[in-house]
Amino acid sequence: MNQHDWQPLSGEFLTKGPGEAFNFAIASAEQRAELPPAWPWTLLTPKGFEDNEGLMPSLLDLSALSPENRHALFAQLENAQLAEEPAPLSVLLHADSPPAAMARHLCHTQLLVRQGQKLWLRIFDGRVWSQLPRVLNNRALIELYGPILRWATNLYGRWALTTPPKPGSGTPPAVAWDGLLRIGAVNRAFAQTDRLAWEDAVNLAGRVDGLVQRAQHLYHLARLEDQVAFACYGIRYGEHFDTYPEVQREIVGFMAQSPEEREDSTVVDCLAMLTDEQWAATQAAPIQ
Repeated sequence: MNQHDWQPLSGEFLTKGPGEAFNFAIASAEQRAELPPAWPWTLLTPKGFEDNEGLMPSLLDLSALSPENRHALFAQLENAQLAEEPAPLSVLLHADSPPAAMARHLCHTQLLVRQGQKLWLRIFDGRVWSQLPRVLNNRALIELYGPILRWATNLYGRWALTTPPKPGSGTPPAVAWDGLLRIGAVNRAFAQTDRLAWEDAVNLAGRVDGLVQRAQHLYHLARLEDQVAFACYGIRYGEHFDTYPEVQREIVGFMAQSPEEREDSTVVDCLAMLTDEQWAATQAAPIQ
């Protein structure tokens, strides 16, 4: 799946026929708590995360709902989108697979193992899903989709449809682990600068990830909040904001201080001392 291979889904798609294209859904733990407990739910707990079942998402077999319940649920989805309110579900899926097999697949795909360390991949979270084409190659994405033919995900109240990439070369599945671990920082920077659209996620995430990397490697910012703050400056003032003379003077002065003079401060603390007039003098522009 190319990161740009997606299409927005309007509220109408949920009630005027295309909703029938989905036979499964995924709800977060919080969403499931607001929906009828008697519905055909399957908890999606990856192996090794049994102690965290309260955080795990659940699979809903939409085809097993009564027509009345299904219609009411999709009307609720449409109304939430039209009102720009939180959706009652996170993901809508179409797959030619029985529920038990789907549940096994989705449990498996939430689990990543690197050097014996287990990672929980929150595939039901649109903030994560929208970033995965940057950090997974096509073979890995194809394995992630498995039997799933259509995957609609909700990102900040808006739905977008994605489909699996076409099979290509025999390249083994690959994960850019460092990039995967930076997804959280990228999305926090988006949230703090109100960049909440799917277009932002696919068009700007690579550049924001580059800002996080620069914060880590050039300025040795180890704390997540500092990396996010640095990325936010880049979003607001351009990804090369730290090369502007007005900003460089402050940074060079800060870096010239002794460790004792800096104490617990960082470059981000130095940047926070710049005035609105100094930022205006840079003639910087937000990244687009």
